[in-house]
Amino acid sequence: MEQFEREQAHPLTVDDIRKIADEEIVKGSNPCLKKLVYMETRETEKQSRRIFPAYPFSVVEGKDGDVLILFIVQYAMKMYQTIGTSIPMSDVGVTCRFWNLPPKESVMDLDPLPKKGVQ
Repeated sequence: MEQFEREQAHPLTVDDIRKIADEEIVKGSNPCLKKLVYMETRETEKQSRRIFPAYPFSVVEGKDGDVLILFIVQYAMKMYQTIGTSIPMSDVGVTCRFWNLPPKESVMDLDPLPKKGVQ
């Protein structure tokens, strides 16, 4: 992935994510390219932060606020797999964030995710 890392990568706002998720797929377009973003997960004591290719699918109303439904691509058991999951929109920018391009470590270091419990 090194060849795709760019300093031009920037975090996407909640509004950006909503727009991508709500965007209608037009016949003949490629949603794999059009909706592709990169999800950064927070660093923990056992695991450093990670970047996953992801596809925002929909924003739905949950009982505690809006929830993002998305598909994440991961490499596990020697295969690439797509996993559907959901994230409260209130967690975007706190426990995870989304980027337009896969960022370099130095770019993520300029604006780290907040410490756990801090919003």
